[in-house]
Amino acid sequence: MFRSDRSYGHGGGILIYIHSSLKPVQITDQQNPLAEYLWCDLHLPNTTVRLGLYYRPPGTNHENLQLIIQSIQQATF
Repeated sequence: MFRSDRSYGHGGGILIYIHSSLKPVQITDQQNPLAEYLWCDLHLPNTTVRLGLYYRPPGTNHENLQLIIQSIQQATF
């Protein structure tokens, strides 16, 4: 289980449940007023898969899309 609890505002946060047989490793988590995201690697028998979770709060604008793109670029191998 990986979680990123919101440290600002009211409520929120994100959570990923992953079975331990996939040998998950958390890479990063990030919070800001525009978005929350978390990346982890799943170590399968013959490969590694990078999994990302992204939450965009309602009412955010185009700046949020740029944040998603930057997050994906930073998380690539």
